[in-house]
Amino acid sequence: MCGIAGFNRPDQELIARMNQSLIHRGPDMEGSYVDAHVSLGNRRLAIQDTSQRGRQPMSHENLVIVFNGEIYNFRELREQLESEGYQFQSETDTEVVLYAYHKWGPAAVEKFNGMWGLCIYDKERQTLFLSRDRFGIKPLYYYSDGEKFIFASELRAITLDNLNLDIDLRAVNFYFYQKYIGGDLTIYKNCFKLRPGENLLYRLDTHQLTRTAYYDLEREVVRHQARPVAERLDEVEQTLASAVNARLVADVPVGGFLSGGVDSSIICALVHEGRQQFPTFSVGFQDASYDEVKFADIVATHLGTDHQSEYFEINEETAEQVLGGIDEPFGDSSILPTYLLCKMARRQV
Repeated sequence: MCGIAGFNRPDQELIARMNQSLIHRGPDMEGSYVDAHVSLGNRRLAIQDTSQRGRQPMSHENLVIVFNGEIYNFRELREQLESEGYQFQSETDTEVVLYAYHKWGPAAVEKFNGMWGLCIYDKERQTLFLSRDRFGIKPLYYYSDGEKFIFASELRAITLDNLNLDIDLRAVNFYFYQKYIGGDLTIYKNCFKLRPGENLLYRLDTHQLTRTAYYDLEREVVRHQARPVAERLDEVEQTLASAVNARLVADVPVGGFLSGGVDSSIICALVHEGRQQFPTFSVGFQDASYDEVKFADIVATHLGTDHQSEYFEINEETAEQVLGGIDEPFGDSSILPTYLLCKMARRQV
């Protein structure tokens, strides 16, 4: 997880404060780029190539990128780009994304298998290109009022600018209906989420903003429904194994969340096929009707993982930390045990 931010004017002090507000997303490195037209910032959590060569913002000719995410097929894309004459200076997927955009333009994102929120500044065309992964795994917010354009991984960074933000009642209504704020809405007017599977192009000279969809999940579901069910089922194991293995590529330790349910048990079993020893983590509940630790223990024992579990206890400090990390109303209480599970795992992986 990394944090990115930027806006359409030079202000070194503001981009530094925006970076600082995102330090929890990227504790390893900080970087910024400022010229007469834009300010870009990045807080990095180093996964691929943890050296200084992976520092962002990263540049190539007329392009500057800030990137949050992971591209699982970056090695295949790198080989393809190397065959086209591109020479790489790092082992990062960020550099692959940058060169891919240089080669293919916005169509590059259609080649990515991964999760991302990114911005690429084109100094020649005077544009900012933003993109979000197909399923919206990585967050990307932006503010636009016809003059100012600001983007960030979290709303908190955007609100550091001198903005008069009003509550969007449409978002409030959505929250009370669904317990979260969906679509492209946020709790504030003029602040929006870039939708999953969307690109955004902002022209710095005219302030023109254009959003385009490069992926439509519902259309993909309809397209595959024409295939026989037996054929689709035959592909499930291979597809799942391939997806899990792609997510294990890292220059840092890898672990797994294990509840003992079907999903996490299958994933951990697939990880175990390639890694005989890896840590797994579970959170238990004092209420036996919610507690799944015993099932997680059974799976962990069967797989032989280095399993650790802790029991969920909420206190005022934990509640304040979790609520302090939420930029807008969110009504799913599972965020509390998930926070504690991540905190436990962070001590080892």
